[in-house]
Amino acid sequence: YNISGILIQDFKIEDKETIILMDNLRSGIYLLKVIKNNLEDKVFKILKK
Repeated sequence: YNISGILIQDFKIEDKETIILMDNLRSGIYLLKVIKNNLEDKVFKILKK
């Protein structure tokens, strides 16, 4: 999600480690929401310069 709450990317993670490509995103603040077993597990704030 961007800081306005608009969904930017949505994908299913299959492995313990995943690379999230952000090259195509503009500079700004983004939120990474991790959902496990249909429950929100963690939210991370990412600052892209």
